[in-house]
Amino acid sequence: MLPTDILEEEQEQQNFQTYQIYQKMRRIAFYRLYRTAKSPIFIGFAALFFAICYIYIFQPHFPDELKKSYFGEPDLIITSPPIQRRSLNSPNTYDIGILLIVSEGADLSEYQLAINTLKCYSKLHHYGFHIEWVNNTWYELCGQKQFMFIRHCIASNLLHKHEWTLFLDADVAVINPTRLIDTFVQENEKVADLIFFDRFFDWEIAAGSYLAKNSNYSKEFLMKFANSEFSLPNSFSGSDNGAIHWFFVEQFFGNYTSQLNSNDCYKIWEISKNFDDLFVYEACCRLILGETRLFHDPSGKGTVKVLPKGEAWMRDGWITDTKWSQEVDFMLHGWKHSIEMPTIDEANAWSRASFRLKFGKWYRAIQNPTFDLNSCSNGTITWKWWSTYMISKIELQNLLMKKRVKVRQQFFQFQALIPKYLKKL
Repeated sequence: MLPTDILEEEQEQQNFQTYQIYQKMRRIAFYRLYRTAKSPIFIGFAALFFAICYIYIFQPHFPDELKKSYFGEPDLIITSPPIQRRSLNSPNTYDIGILLIVSEGADLSEYQLAINTLKCYSKLHHYGFHIEWVNNTWYELCGQKQFMFIRHCIASNLLHKHEWTLFLDADVAVINPTRLIDTFVQENEKVADLIFFDRFFDWEIAAGSYLAKNSNYSKEFLMKFANSEFSLPNSFSGSDNGAIHWFFVEQFFGNYTSQLNSNDCYKIWEISKNFDDLFVYEACCRLILGETRLFHDPSGKGTVKVLPKGEAWMRDGWITDTKWSQEVDFMLHGWKHSIEMPTIDEANAWSRASFRLKFGKWYRAIQNPTFDLNSCSNGTITWKWWSTYMISKIELQNLLMKKRVKVRQQFFQFQALIPKYLKKL
């Protein structure tokens, strides 16, 4: 046997021995790992690790709610001072009515607290207040099939009851009764027949609330808006929230040209399948509308104004987790009892943490269990608030500014998708 063969054989034996040692050590390691994995301590730590990961990912609010359950301090009740009622003899006082329109068979208990605040506020300040139910008579008169559109036809037909009408969704609550609707009329009566506003959490013009003058143009505009139901594309249209943007483009930019053709927006709307598509379509329309705030009818019949974010009579309360300021806020939107955050006495920490993940959830910032209408009528009523949700003007402005910046970034992102959508057409 050659020396090289002997060396190769020795090398093979050495490699084999090394391999045997490796296998033995591997079996020992697996055996120890197996014994460790079976130990109660290891199982406990592993379970704790996975529980923490699950809570962090799926229940991020659980630690906070658990802390509230055991260490939360009782909240304080803040009572409003005597409320100065609206003077009926002032030159700045207007004939104003609040109008709610609800679908036939609607369960008003879903909006009970919000409606109670509106009723009391109306009696306190001598505003008209009316809830109109959609019924067969209205369906025959107006012709629209969808509630979200027929309500604008009904509003058009009821404007004659007051000089100005504030149209509201039923889930809007008065959080600050010292504010007056007259302020918004006084600021805009000489420049507009109808006043809409921009929603805060996106770039939509709000369709669920507006202030309308009893004028022929207001009635005609709302009737045309109601009839926009008949031009809805067979897509994810967003109902009247989506339709109002195309309606504005048609009404005020029908004879104008721009770098972006208005028909392009409608084509995007036609292929909309979800909220992302809808937001791209709305961003397209807002690019055409630009920064315009006063929209003049081309034939000179009247004017519509759209207030910027944060300058209207109401906003979505959930965007600040129901935090509000007496110096800024007036009405909060979204107070449906089905998404009202349960209290510590009503649900455990796990259930509350799960509830906090719901879109639009809100906290009962008003402590008043009921509103006595006699006290509202004679002016002795006071609003009672939970102090937890009351913040300063600066604190609220900081919260809203963060939201404003985020929405602005999102608008640019959706706007940038328009060319991609147009390629699909």
